[in-house]
Amino acid sequence: MINKLYVLISTIDSRILNIKNILQSYDENIHYIISHQQNGEIDDLSIEQFINELEQREDVTYSALEDRGVAINRNNTLNLIRPSVLCLILDDDVVLCKNALGNVRRTFKENPSADFISFKILDLEDKDFKSYPKVKQWHSLRTLTGIGTTEIAFKSDFILRHKIRFDENFGPGTQRYPSGEDFIFTMDLYKRKAKMLFVPIPIVKHPQNSTGNDWTAKIVFAKGAVFARVFGYLSFIVDIYFSLKHHKEYKKEYTFYRYLKLMWSGSYDFLSRKCDA
Repeated sequence: MINKLYVLISTIDSRILNIKNILQSYDENIHYIISHQQNGEIDDLSIEQFINELEQREDVTYSALEDRGVAINRNNTLNLIRPSVLCLILDDDVVLCKNALGNVRRTFKENPSADFISFKILDLEDKDFKSYPKVKQWHSLRTLTGIGTTEIAFKSDFILRHKIRFDENFGPGTQRYPSGEDFIFTMDLYKRKAKMLFVPIPIVKHPQNSTGNDWTAKIVFAKGAVFARVFGYLSFIVDIYFSLKHHKEYKKEYTFYRYLKLMWSGSYDFLSRKCDA
């Protein structure tokens, strides 16, 4: 039986101080892996002191790196996990719900066949971050759309066995495709036949800000590339479906045809670059 939970936290520069709100008192069943991207040398005494405190804790693994990009940062945490543990991915700006870490461990114990479990997020007013099913259910291709990384936990053995990582061509911090790394990660798990479960238990609170509702041309272009990465040439059809489904949300910014053209451009760009590689 797997009992140990690794909490994987990615942070950057001075935002590392935010994780004071995440770290709990010592528990032999909990271990924190902190990946800290730094833009130059740390010259803030409070940050230096906090890093020193982290390095003194036996339940913390601290790792600094210079490379930029969310996917690179998350992969650094995955490089430090061990076999036969549970892993929970967190951002540095979340607040843990009451007994969240214990609930993650308990849920895997109650559902031993699950390789991956997604949970609920609340906003800062204790309301559901988005619409969730009311009951526990196994994920399908449809239900995996829109899952964020701060919702998910998984067994390390599945990730290690299949060598699954975040695609470093995507996500905030990249120049060409600055979104979608979380969707690609969950879809790579799905393609590898992971047993993926949703449980309606809130584990964190998160402020309501996300590139998922960002309709800038660069993000729309990136969405097309994300679908090309996941669905290949079928992405051109998926782009049409997505553009129709979300028309009410972006119609103040784009016509349907302008939005779809941007998505198709992103899909074509990714597929053409893949062919040239």
